[in-house]
Amino acid sequence: YHSLEDFKSDVILTFTNAMNYNEEKTVVHEMAKELKKKFDVDYKKLLKDLEKEDEECRTNERACILCGCEKLNFEPPVFFCNGLNCPTKRIRRNTHFHISSDKQYAWCNQCYGELQGEIDLGTTKLKKEDLNKRKNDETHEESWVQCDDCERWIHQICGLYNTRQDKENKSAYSCPLCLLEKKKKSPDPAKLPLAPSAVDIPRTKLSDWLEKDVHKKVDERLKKLAKEKAETENISYDDAYKTLTSGGPVTIRQVTSTDRKLEVRERMKARYAHKNYPEEFPYRCKCIVVFQNIDGVDVVLFALYVYEHDENNPLPNKRTVYISYLDSVHFMKPRKMRTFIYHEILISYLDYARKRGFDKAFIWA
Repeated sequence: YHSLEDFKSDVILTFTNAMNYNEEKTVVHEMAKELKKKFDVDYKKLLKDLEKEDEECRTNERACILCGCEKLNFEPPVFFCNGLNCPTKRIRRNTHFHISSDKQYAWCNQCYGELQGEIDLGTTKLKKEDLNKRKNDETHEESWVQCDDCERWIHQICGLYNTRQDKENKSAYSCPLCLLEKKKKSPDPAKLPLAPSAVDIPRTKLSDWLEKDVHKKVDERLKKLAKEKAETENISYDDAYKTLTSGGPVTIRQVTSTDRKLEVRERMKARYAHKNYPEEFPYRCKCIVVFQNIDGVDVVLFALYVYEHDENNPLPNKRTVYISYLDSVHFMKPRKMRTFIYHEILISYLDYARKRGFDKAFIWA
């Protein structure tokens, strides 16, 4: 669970279902009733304990004043073995392996021992002696930044500090807490500078199509979930709907649209020479990004790359769409809407492509 509220909702649903599907005064019904009361008491006590623990963490001079943690470690990098007969494929943590200088190709110890002097990877060739031995035990820690107003240190990610925008480290930086104080003291908060948001990104016909369609489907879905939540938790519909929409609005934007050409490789041309295979395929690459406003900040939750080959393309790519890449993170609120929204985006895009004359679509797994 990513939030206590989601955990609480599921626990209450468990006890409520046990009471609904078992008659009153039966053992199961009475046990569920008692456990539900006990959970309410324990949950309130847990919240108080967590608040106290959070306050203690934030007073620690070595901890970030925003999250209360001393260290924030990234997920360790994942390396995959390029050995053809590798039994694991994924290189285990804390084991040695060999990797190319550009870090694109790696082999576990077992597969490294089976390599010959020259390694043919199809698109490139490497020498075994050029591979570097490493141990898969790297850890990467989030960097810190000091506020120029209160001089306290915070994690860059917590304070939304972008090193790319301040490469020379000359710009003044104010942490969110200091900015909040400035806003409270300012006679006219409207004059304070506002950070750019996702809605400020230019719109396109595609983004408008997707956003309008997805917003409509999401609204219908949220109303259905709110009705179910109100019935199971015995709360008002408005309260249930408010809980489900706490994550903020979803914004969809097309952030790139570039014309490119895919050159056919020599092996492919040789294999299909008898079919007069084309030497290149022109296409348009588009990137679609989904944001959700969470606690006042627009967070990127989903990215989709598509390659569009129009009617001027030679076969077999004529009027064909390739969904070449899609990825997401688990920060959608409510979390149960994550899969639904991403499915609707795909469905909506495919409908858009069909209306533009594309008749084939491929999703690369």
